[in-house]
Amino acid sequence: IDIYSFCVVIASQMLTESYHLSRYISELVSIASDGNAEIAESLLAYGTELIDNPGDCVNKAYRTIGIPFAKDINKFIFLAQLKSLFPLLEMHRTSTIEKHYLDIKQLLPWRDDYGNIKKDPYELEIRDILYLSQRIGLSYEKKLSFDTLKDIRNALAHNKILEREQIEYVCNLS
Repeated sequence: IDIYSFCVVIASQMLTESYHLSRYISELVSIASDGNAEIAESLLAYGTELIDNPGDCVNKAYRTIGIPFAKDINKFIFLAQLKSLFPLLEMHRTSTIEKHYLDIKQLLPWRDDYGNIKKDPYELEIRDILYLSQRIGLSYEKKLSFDTLKDIRNALAHNKILEREQIEYVCNLS
């Protein structure tokens, strides 16, 4: 049985309001269940509670099949966040570059605060876009959004587990 596919189908039926959130839960359950369909089914029954209390949910699911606790819960959570949320950050970064490509191109080559010279717009990182936000015509709201995205990206890059608000923020990017 392909546990991930199973999780995607069940989670998408439970969370019809957010495709990306259901994918995150699917990833988390798939990783945490370690191929065990009973654990996956038990975890999926928790629905969005998995976002608020993933450790508790995973341990309860493991106990249902006689395992006292799950090892590496934080690793499960972090891997699920990295696999499902980081690509969304990158898609948003790329989309913003595409929308402001000509404005960004006029500012290149550009040296970032680490001394790296950027010659292509797609080399810009989230923090670079944030720094150049006024010069490329980003609105104040978009600048605030990139400030939040920078913090979220840095948390993921430093193996930190995101809070529910951060997860939902990334899942609801447009």
